Amino acid sequence: MSVRGDAWAYFGDDRPHVIEPSFDDAEGWVRLGEIPKEESAFWKACDLQQKGGAPSAWRTKVDFYLHVYADSPALPLLGSGEVTAAEPFWLGFVPFVGIDRLFVSNAKVARAAPAHRTPARHPGLIPVPHRTLGFRLRLGEQGSYFDDVR
Repeated sequence: MSVRGDAWAYFGDDRPHVIEPSFDDAEGWVRLGEIPKEESAFWKACDLQQKGGAPSAWRTKVDFYLHVYADSPALPLLGSGEVTAAEPFWLGFVPFVGIDRLFVSNAKVARAAPAHRTPARHPGLIPVPHRTLGFRLRLGEQGSYFDDVR
């Protein structure tokens, strides 16, 4: 099963409910871009949740990078200035090709400055120009990173 990593944002205060077959059809969601396959900490968090994994193995926060498309309406809210000035958001994503499920973060995602090196991709592999920004995923009150909404 290959990684898909399509990322979406919802900037509302309350955790959104998604009952649509895709984020395209769900009200209030905007397309961000993609979570690079190289973001092993993020994908490990997904895999731990998918396979059950011992909760003691789950970190309370996971830093990762996201390629935000230059034409995404979310880019101005994520800011180019201070990391702390960026608007936190609910992260929605489709993690794997061939899985007909959507996932939404259990806590808001915020801009961060991850310590590891920014993943580089050949510009021809991304369909539109992008900015690579760092984010932080937190463990939600339910003790998981994401809810499977489908």
